[in-house]
Amino acid sequence: MLTVARDTNADSQHFAADQCNALRNTMDLHFLAYIEVIDRTKSWYHDAVPSLEHWISVRYGMTLETARNDVMAARAVKRLPAIAAAYGEGLLSKDKLVVLCSFVDPDDDSHWALEAQRYSAAQIRRSARCRKRLERDETAAIDKRRELNMIWDWKAEVLRFHGELPGADGALLKKAVERLIKQPVKGPNGEWIPIAERQADALVELAATSLGADADKARATVVVHVDARDLNAVNGTATLEDGPVVASEVARRLACDGHVQTIIESDGTVTGIGRRSRIIPKALERAVRARDTECACCGASNLTWSEIHHIIPWSRGGRTDLDNLVVVCRRCHRLIHERRYDLRRRNGTITVRHPDGRTLVNRPTPLRPDIKARMVGPPVT
Repeated sequence: MLTVARDTNADSQHFAADQCNALRNTMDLHFLAYIEVIDRTKSWYHDAVPSLEHWISVRYGMTLETARNDVMAARAVKRLPAIAAAYGEGLLSKDKLVVLCSFVDPDDDSHWALEAQRYSAAQIRRSARCRKRLERDETAAIDKRRELNMIWDWKAEVLRFHGELPGADGALLKKAVERLIKQPVKGPNGEWIPIAERQADALVELAATSLGADADKARATVVVHVDARDLNAVNGTATLEDGPVVASEVARRLACDGHVQTIIESDGTVTGIGRRSRIIPKALERAVRARDTECACCGASNLTWSEIHHIIPWSRGGRTDLDNLVVVCRRCHRLIHERRYDLRRRNGTITVRHPDGRTLVNRPTPLRPDIKARMVGPPVT
């Protein structure tokens, strides 16, 4: 058990902490030296990991980012003896060491060993960015990493998203959001609205502006399904198409300047357009999607990239009507048309047959009573 002297003298406490910090840095330099040897001899290779960074991350319980920093520092610090010495004496932090190793050349080693003691880690990081030169291939690689991931959190009834953009694109988005924020804003109760909330509102405003300028109004529409009884209820609910549940107040707000389409679901049916066209009108597509909440073939509930399928093909006399249309995911739609899978509706139930005649089942078989009796015994009376 480690015992720490509880000196009441502040200077003594600070001196002891300084010495421990320098000792920790000295031991870290020894650790980096061994990492450099392991890297050079490739002794990590036999442990079935994809890289030295992964080996360090797994073996020492580090994040992959921390492991990458250690590998980079281990490869560079051997060429920077002055910076290594300052780090070992506790005059530089690990954050400063990592940044310095990313851009300092051996010729500038002594200069930066002194300068870095006067600068903060953030200032050194800024100096590193100013000296960084991106090759064309590096720029292309950064651009290729751009991504935006969006997923509904059904428990919280919110959309969660994360991603990254290359420099110029990121600056464009940041500037557009900041332009919409302008001055601080107070809420209805006089409280100042946090900047994070205002930035979220600005992003939504950008999306609304873009959709409002779309020439295809039918496809640039956010669809809300709400029962007529709930529309005027205080605690009613509505459902966004392919989205979560929202309060009826949201539906009433959207209905103020939106289009209202009536879909009769219990006392009647939406008829469709018969044989006039194989193209499905947007209003009819919404009726199909309001009825089908999963892929008719595989049962997938994520319908972001789903399509509408004619059960009896239009070319064979099938009608573009509600009872002849189903929602299928893109993968299953390809199987139906390209692999000759057969989809049929009988008494409201969809069945799918493999080209060899087998009926595909996308649900588990219920527990048989005799098996249940053997496993858990007779019912308790």
